[in-house]
Amino acid sequence: MLALACLSSATSMYLTVQTRRPEIALRRAIGAGRASIGRMFVLEGLLVGTGGGLAGGAAGMMALLAFCLQQGWTPVLALEAVTVGVIAGAVTGVLASVYPAISASRADPAQAIRG
Repeated sequence: MLALACLSSATSMYLTVQTRRPEIALRRAIGAGRASIGRMFVLEGLLVGTGGGLAGGAAGMMALLAFCLQQGWTPVLALEAVTVGVIAGAVTGVLASVYPAISASRADPAQAIRG
């Protein structure tokens, strides 16, 4: 499941790079280096992955609480499980953004502005 999430996130990031080519070209034309363009997309991937990990952790905790309440059980959840989920989301976001970041940083500004 994590591989599928990483693949779909990478596809989404790559499409984002393609639609933002004029912005990337403008940033490069006014002096942004390749490294800063790459870092921008990796940071976006990190933020999206962390947000996904937080949302997944919250949804999992809510599902656990609902199920335990329905069964009359005492809910028990280790904090490490939630932390691992958030970290896994962040790592997945970074890994999924590496190729799109490289692609964005290598784009030729003149070609990108032309369309």
